[in-house]
Amino acid sequence: MTLALTSRQETPALPAESPFAALAQRDLTLASPAELSQTIASLEQACREQPASASLWTCLGMAYAVNYDVHKAIDALETATDVEPDHFWAQLKHGELQYRLRVLVHRVVVTAFDPHAIFAGEAGR
Repeated sequence: MTLALTSRQETPALPAESPFAALAQRDLTLASPAELSQTIASLEQACREQPASASLWTCLGMAYAVNYDVHKAIDALETATDVEPDHFWAQLKHGELQYRLRVLVHRVVVTAFDPHAIFAGEAGR
């Protein structure tokens, strides 16, 4: 029996010479507000210039999330998954953001009904 593996040719996520390739190695949570704003502006421009790049949309979504701009983060990550439905990082980061928001909403609802629940460990369930 012969097993044939087929694979589709994928375009590189971000070319090494791309100014955004360094984002993969950088922790935006440590960036100053000015650096984060500049990074977001650069990513917005890059997404306008290369709207078919799921990697750029994913980077933009992550930058928005770090900046606590949840609605824009969701929009950018949804665009990334629309542009390339099989893009691993776009799917992962979109799912991660949705999960974190679900947990946050759950904690807010639980503590709204029982402010002492957070101390009893109930808010994390």
